[in-house]
Amino acid sequence: MRYGILAALLLVGPATGLAAQGTPSDTAAPLMRQRIETRFREVMREQLGLSEDLSNRVLAVQMRYLDRRRALELQHKDMSGLLAGQLRPGVAADPAIVTRSLDSLGTLQVAQARLFGEEQRELATMLTPVQRAQLYQLRARINARVADVMFDRQQRMQARQGIRRRP
Repeated sequence: MRYGILAALLLVGPATGLAAQGTPSDTAAPLMRQRIETRFREVMREQLGLSEDLSNRVLAVQMRYLDRRRALELQHKDMSGLLAGQLRPGVAADPAIVTRSLDSLGTLQVAQARLFGEEQRELATMLTPVQRAQLYQLRARINARVADVMFDRQQRMQARQGIRRRP
């Protein structure tokens, strides 16, 4: 079972090769996303022991919540950036902005928890508790792997830009 998860985590490898070759991100990103989604579906079916129909239903639930989750994550990132900007060394922070930022971050965390609960309740109508936990862990591992790949790619791009800037 662990080998299946490792295979899922490595699925990003072939897609990152395209990005490393300098393929424009507007064309590489959809291709990479498609490969990840296809491999995720395969691994999910195998790991959770789902039929094709049930696999499609589970993915449909996840897709319905994906946009809402991303929107909350983006708002969280923006608010964290605003707060970080207020807490720069040597710059006096505006207490009103800091208070609003903290309040908004708390509200966003509550909204994220509610969204998680809603999604889990819907998934509970078709998956066992163990399957839901396996799905949660699989999604977390793949998200972490994708984040690692993106970070590595960013580091490589910055290193190349540093080399190009030198005469």
